[in-house]
Amino acid sequence: MKRTALALALMMGLIVITVIGCKKTDSGSTSTRPPSTPENELILQSTLSQNASDQTEIQSDEDLIEGDIQKAVKVASNFNETLPDQNYPFNDTALVGAKIDMSAITATQKKMIIYYQNINDNGITKRGHVTIQLINGSSWIAQGAQIMETFDSVKITKGGVTRIYQVNRYITNVFGGYSYWCNVSTPFIYKIRSYGTVLFSDNTVATYWIARKNSLSTTSAIKTIPSLLLSNGDTIVNGDTCTMGGTSRYKTSFRVKDSQTYAAKLLCGYSRPYLGIRTLIAGDTVKITFGVDASGNQSGSDTTACGSIYGYKIEWTKLNGLSGSRVFSY
Repeated sequence: MKRTALALALMMGLIVITVIGCKKTDSGSTSTRPPSTPENELILQSTLSQNASDQTEIQSDEDLIEGDIQKAVKVASNFNETLPDQNYPFNDTALVGAKIDMSAITATQKKMIIYYQNINDNGITKRGHVTIQLINGSSWIAQGAQIMETFDSVKITKGGVTRIYQVNRYITNVFGGYSYWCNVSTPFIYKIRSYGTVLFSDNTVATYWIARKNSLSTTSAIKTIPSLLLSNGDTIVNGDTCTMGGTSRYKTSFRVKDSQTYAAKLLCGYSRPYLGIRTLIAGDTVKITFGVDASGNQSGSDTTACGSIYGYKIEWTKLNGLSGSRVFSY
């Protein structure tokens, strides 16, 4: 997804904190919002746009790495030290531009490491390494199995913009099986709990958590590569089902409410959903609608051609009380 260009980011400072924090809060308290001047309206729009972009990019980046992790785990799903893989203990064929180190797999320690070697994945560059450890169950494909994933200074660069992640993730296999063994009647379902920080290219930092429940399936009755991703929030905050929360790059708290299932096709790319609504609450409230055309209209159909999926739309209440909206491309 393309990073939103925000020329006024350097102007934020205390003004940003004032703008974000001056609307009615969840607890019901109110305070005066800044006056509706062209400058204040533009600052508000820029800040909300950046917050919306950040939470969307973080989810996309984590899903991108998770795809690599699932490919790595497929090489040794039982984390057995007596692996028959001819490339053991170093596999450099499962992931192009990366090496999977299985030398840490022992009878007592079920661990492997992905080392990114400046991998370029469809214009996205990945560096750093990810540690994967089976912490519950005898095999990843068992029901209730859990793996812990650690992103150690994982650097992702898209369109010349870089983000660096320090993250601990816990992935639970809800019903058993594997992502590449799913079909229309038996989807692969897994829960995500993620806790991390991301360093942006302007040296600001966001701290966040993610709680999601994902489903991967295919329209084919034959077990094959998943073609459909569905994602929903998996925790309750202030009575809302949420997918994410934390502290933004502007040092303001936020949470993301799940308002409509996030749905994406492998054909178009899982980071380009054709359906989904998230509500970002950070003092002000922003509605984020995914899978819209260039005019901001959502088709909401999985039969939609990839070319007609332009991006996402944000909507908010301006300082003058009117509705504001913008459309961004993926």
